[in-house]
Amino acid sequence: MSPSSAPATHTTRRSRAAGDLQPALCTLVTEAPDGDDWLHEIKLDGYRLLCSKSRGRVRLTTRSGLDWTARFPSIDASISKLGLDDIVIDGEAVVFDAHGVTSFQRMVEALGTAPQTIVLQAFDILRLDGRDVRGMPLVDRKRLLSDIVARARTKAITVAEHVVGDGPRFFREACKSGVEGIVSKRANGGYPVGRTKEWLKIRCSRRQELVVVGFTDPKGSRAGIGALLLGVHDKGKLLYAGKVGTGFSTRTLEELRQKLEPIRVDEPPVIGAPRARGQHWTRPELVAEIGFTEWTRDGRVRHPTFLGLREDKPAREATRERARGRSG
Repeated sequence: MSPSSAPATHTTRRSRAAGDLQPALCTLVTEAPDGDDWLHEIKLDGYRLLCSKSRGRVRLTTRSGLDWTARFPSIDASISKLGLDDIVIDGEAVVFDAHGVTSFQRMVEALGTAPQTIVLQAFDILRLDGRDVRGMPLVDRKRLLSDIVARARTKAITVAEHVVGDGPRFFREACKSGVEGIVSKRANGGYPVGRTKEWLKIRCSRRQELVVVGFTDPKGSRAGIGALLLGVHDKGKLLYAGKVGTGFSTRTLEELRQKLEPIRVDEPPVIGAPRARGQHWTRPELVAEIGFTEWTRDGRVRHPTFLGLREDKPAREATRERARGRSG
């Protein structure tokens, strides 16, 4: 199954299972922090989930509040096997490749073909037996989480490993292994609210979530579409960000055309859009994960590659990320 064809079941229902808890978000920086007051984890490439159990019912909720419990049956069952009630765990649903590296494309494909291969990499705990533990130091929360998961002996949940200190070296070694990047967190910090500099992300390669604003007609024997036209929210405006024509399978191209046809519009929804034959504009509703080398001076992505659709994130959150030069 291709990235664009992951089942849409339960993607529109908002979940209240975790109450008003919001996942902590990372700030993008250019350098990994040094010092023993930071711990470092491999940046995961999957779907972020808040996993809660209350009154015997498990809920798996995306960052934007969508209830995706039905999409991850193995994680659902494993949360139940923890033997605890009124618990909230923060983690990411992932699929590992043969080299032990998480892959977003494999993750999305597995949703439709092999959901049993999806596991939860848990990295934090927010509630336990009705007690709010967000104020505990992170190292203590992770120790508590590790004990809970170890007792359950479930293969579908593992706890993300970390190292303390020496962030720059950890970052270099991580990039050599082919991962997306690392996440650095205050070792003794509480669970932060929203996006702060308590949690940082440092990328080995450039990635950006972009809004799909249209498509071009295919040429020759190519099926479906030629390329996706892209936009990005920047300083309150939706700006044209270029087009991507690589990274698609034939099936993905056809499925994208099926998704885009019903939302076609006559006028471009972005500022700065070029005019050319064979272009078709759409409502800015879909979000694509794009790999690229750099931003051009006119605000377009250079050498983009399509990695998959982000069904877990609304288009309004596809804002241009700018890395801060200092990590804190």
